[in-house]
Amino acid sequence: MSQAVAKKEKFTVWNTGNRSNQFVFYDNQVHVEIAGLGVVSINRTGEGIIVDVFDKTESNDSIASLAIEESEFSEGLADELQKEIEKFDPSIDLDAEDAISAYDNNQSTSAFIQAYFTENEFDCSGLTPLKGEVKEFHEQVKELQRPYIQISKEQYDVLIDGTADFYQTKGGKVVTFGNADGGYALMPLNDLAAEELLAKQSLLNAIFHQECFSDANVITFELLGWEQKLNHEVSSAIEKTVLIERNDARGSLELGIKVNFHWEKSTLDMEIVKFDRGQFEKFDLAVNVSRPLHKVLEDYISHLNGLNRIDVEELELAGITEEFPEKWKELLLSVKALSDKLGIK
Repeated sequence: MSQAVAKKEKFTVWNTGNRSNQFVFYDNQVHVEIAGLGVVSINRTGEGIIVDVFDKTESNDSIASLAIEESEFSEGLADELQKEIEKFDPSIDLDAEDAISAYDNNQSTSAFIQAYFTENEFDCSGLTPLKGEVKEFHEQVKELQRPYIQISKEQYDVLIDGTADFYQTKGGKVVTFGNADGGYALMPLNDLAAEELLAKQSLLNAIFHQECFSDANVITFELLGWEQKLNHEVSSAIEKTVLIERNDARGSLELGIKVNFHWEKSTLDMEIVKFDRGQFEKFDLAVNVSRPLHKVLEDYISHLNGLNRIDVEELELAGITEEFPEKWKELLLSVKALSDKLGIK
């Protein structure tokens, strides 16, 4: 209600026929006269409010009363603040004092979250990169909504040097980044724009966001011929191996590819693994998800073959791919199928 209305001693709210319902204002009190019934009195106290209902008699005794403590008003806001801030970082646990302060200052949820991350640096390491390109400024800005999350120049530089225009927070919020409010910020997309972008994402993005292999993921991998080797809170891995039979004294060997998923930074790497005559060896490969996984393997073997000097283990690995091209091709096709399924094309 406007302050102009509140300053009036008596205010007719509406009329029904010849009956009139009226508000009467006093300090910390509002009396509502209900035509034909009685009066409802709302009293602001130091602890909250008390609502008393009186009939039309001259009695000072209320026929019903309700007391609501001040904390009950802020509890709903506390729940909303906690729910909304978890969309940016689920690890945050707000204090009750935070909600009370926001309530006392008539602070909106958006303003509170924006102020919170101005005082407490947002951890960008948990952002999952998403596929998609930003639109022209005048179009993209229409899809943004506050709160904007302040980030440092150093955090901005890391993001600008990356390959993604959009990211998803651990809590599920879809954001882009840029200059805002005299500094740098993560800027959330509105719900519709976020839904449209997420609908275009790959299986890899979904897996990184859930930070583990679901049962459905494991089944998908198994159908492609990959076995889960590890699945915990830091990283998870799958592996594909082939058995190579040699018709000589060397006997058989196992050659495989292991793909490691690192949850904290949403990154992948690969290993070529070899078990031969009781000896285990592995060769580490860095992965950029903008290049198909099987191409990364082909590039690595090509690199080995082009070296003038090469260590014994790498020489043996390159030799195996040449001696048993069908088995190497089988591995490459399995890696390609996995790469396609993950959306790394």
